[in-house]
Amino acid sequence: MKILIIGGTGFVGRHLQTELSNEHELIIFHRGEKVTDVRHQSILGDRKELAVHRDHFARIQPDVVIDF
Repeated sequence: MKILIIGGTGFVGRHLQTELSNEHELIIFHRGEKVTDVRHQSILGDRKELAVHRDHFARIQPDVVIDF
């Protein structure tokens, strides 16, 4: 399953990434202030400007979106 995680680099998000990463493809949308697991696709941006990334999200076609 392809999962888009918005803002998933904090305390809870890091643990969720670990739990999901063995069985799912993860795409992490974040500001770039914290390191993400290099096995996952990373999209840099600000949640205040999600509309700017709309086309990118549409190309990815995630099955699930988790928003922190």
